Amino acid sequence: MNKTLFIFIYFLLILISSAVYGQGNITAFDENWAMNLFINYNSCSFENSLDSMKYSGEKPWQLGLGIRYKNISAEILAPILLSGQRKNWCFDSKMDFYYDKIYYEANFTHFPNLILQTGNEQNKLDIYSSAIMATFIQNNENHSLSSIIKLDKKQEASSGSLLYGFGVFYSSLYSTAKTIDMYSNRQHYIYFGPSIGYSYTFVFRNNMFLNLNCVAFANPAINMNTGKLLFIPCVEPKIILGSHSAKWSINLNMMNNSAFIIRNEKSIDPLVLVNVMIIFSKRFSVYLYK
Repeated sequence: MNKTLFIFIYFLLILISSAVYGQGNITAFDENWAMNLFINYNSCSFENSLDSMKYSGEKPWQLGLGIRYKNISAEILAPILLSGQRKNWCFDSKMDFYYDKIYYEANFTHFPNLILQTGNEQNKLDIYSSAIMATFIQNNENHSLSSIIKLDKKQEASSGSLLYGFGVFYSSLYSTAKTIDMYSNRQHYIYFGPSIGYSYTFVFRNNMFLNLNCVAFANPAINMNTGKLLFIPCVEPKIILGSHSAKWSINLNMMNNSAFIIRNEKSIDPLVLVNVMIIFSKRFSVYLYK
């Protein structure tokens, strides 16, 4: 009971603190351009609940480059192939755009070599996953997702905000060895729905910040092969640690994106994407006219 009361009071104080900070808590950097360098670690796992089969990816390291102009940015990542890893590697790309109160994001990931955890390398899954999301920041005057993710702004004081929005998702699964009857033909799923969550950023005196946020989606879904309706809820918790300097910024972004393919009460297949990324962003000015 005491622990429950403590947790309730703690989150109540966070909610109150997000509303009492004065305006002008967010400042933009002078430079409109930035080059971004990414070091990324991707992991994927999938469980077929009916057959009790668990698959996991090869967890490749990736290097990536990105560019930002004002409030729009894009990035693409390619793997660092270590000895023993296959040539069919994970591919990852992303674009995002921050406009006033809304943060837009589009991403695409391909995992071609999910292997059965029993060690049967002939039994593989090939998975595509992509999403387009719009997130509304209620307390946008004091709280900025852009300052912690895109690194194009600086949040001056700790604050939080309720997040809500909408997402459209696409996933496809295919058993390359045709060992899972359900996925012997590639299955295409489109799912979409509203989201709600909360984000809080702790800002420290040495220009470092720590953000904790989590967003959940309630998604009705359609199997494009059969036309059947199902339900695929998603949850996306994040932890972001970073620092802003005069001409550069850096962050460590740890994210878990889980989707649960629910056909009925006896068939719930979790698809889990885990991503750990370091972003180094160097800002600079470009003068097109003297």
